[in-house]
Amino acid sequence: MSEAARIADLLRERLARTMLPGPVRGLRLRSAPLVEARAEAGELFGNGHHCAAAVPQLVERLRARLGAEAVHGLSLVAEHRPEAAQENGDVLLLPSGNRCISAKTVRKGESHRSPMTGEYLRFPRPAWLLADPQPLEGDATPRYEGPLEMEEGPERIESGWWDGRDVRRDYYVARNPAGVRLWIFRERGARGGWFLHGVFG
Repeated sequence: MSEAARIADLLRERLARTMLPGPVRGLRLRSAPLVEARAEAGELFGNGHHCAAAVPQLVERLRARLGAEAVHGLSLVAEHRPEAAQENGDVLLLPSGNRCISAKTVRKGESHRSPMTGEYLRFPRPAWLLADPQPLEGDATPRYEGPLEMEEGPERIESGWWDGRDVRRDYYVARNPAGVRLWIFRERGARGGWFLHGVFG
């Protein structure tokens, strides 16, 4: 797709969402600083070794259609507590060796390697977490749309005592009767009980 056609498509998406109070008598295009275009090819859903050329255009179109605040990236944080281990960040899809990096990483001048390596990620974690863990039925065998079958775990997380938001949990990967993989934990504190914290895609 030519650059002129791509920009016209983006303008069409944005203008379709714009409510005008009256007739339009003029139109001006204002741009942020220009960045050199890179013509690197790749697959949109490939093996993850390269940023696909189509991904930045997809992000542009989604932002034009849904609004900039609805499309963001994730930055990993070196934190054991799952609810604090990632932050919303801007999407910057530029090749950095074999991976894409976030704008937050670039601004801070940090290493482009994820801080969540080594023992942080010994067990699988879902990309989607519930805003608040949901209590589950059952005691010895937790239930979510039926009894859950444990597949992996436990992964014990005890952290946060220094800031008053300490957690003491044993996490498991479980599967419900419909085959959905869930990330659940058993509270080890006074509250006790099982909770659903995330869903694997």
